[in-house]
Amino acid sequence: MSKDEKQKAPEGDFNELWAQLVARAWDDEALMKRLKSDPRSVMEENGLPVPHGLKVKVVQNSEDTIYLPLAKKPTLAELSEDDLSQVSAAARPIGGYCGNDTCSVTYFPLRAETTPDQ
Repeated sequence: MSKDEKQKAPEGDFNELWAQLVARAWDDEALMKRLKSDPRSVMEENGLPVPHGLKVKVVQNSEDTIYLPLAKKPTLAELSEDDLSQVSAAARPIGGYCGNDTCSVTYFPLRAETTPDQ
């Protein structure tokens, strides 16, 4: 692998850098348009390198549509012993960003605010 082909890591926490980029795009229509049409370039310009060969698609939720990512199904080789024991115990989902019910809290806030007793 050449020096240019080596994958760079973000200079900081990916989620924090992504959140900052999204916040700027909300306030800058031209940036939002570019982020949707050419996410790789915009991400790289903002310290979020994208691995070579990886496709990136940016979509935006609307009032009547939400997009929920489905993580790639991990292979057994990608799972640690802890992951396997957690999955076999049905303790938590793996391979995505929705652990601890964060997807439902993010996308369905009313669910997080109510309990079955209410």
